[in-house]
Amino acid sequence: MAVEFFTGFVVEKSLSVDNLFVFMLLLAAFAVPSALARQVLLYGIVGALVLRAIFIGLGAAALQSGTWAFLLFGGILILTAGKIVKDVMAGGSSRRWTSPPCARSAWYAGSSPSPKATGARAWSSGRRGAWR
Repeated sequence: MAVEFFTGFVVEKSLSVDNLFVFMLLLAAFAVPSALARQVLLYGIVGALVLRAIFIGLGAAALQSGTWAFLLFGGILILTAGKIVKDVMAGGSSRRWTSPPCARSAWYAGSSPSPKATGARAWSSGRRGAWR
């Protein structure tokens, strides 16, 4: 029992440290001023907890309702695996680093603070999606 508890503790600690790196990267990528970083981080954590609870509840309800949910989720996994295999067989990579649609939209460009306004360094993608 003690070994299982200790193993769970170590796993949780390592995942929490990993999350810190992700938070740091996101705050730097979106050029969040250090004065607002604490508030943005709090909103992000609370939002993640609320959304996680909602999705866990919806997923549990869907799985309790019958076998159709298992078939649906299994179908999604099979289609995703098929797409990855098709891309690899065609000689392409299964990983493409492109910006998400929200990053290209006019709404996002107008609502996010510009690096000049926040005093942060700008980030942009160079050739073929490589960061410079």
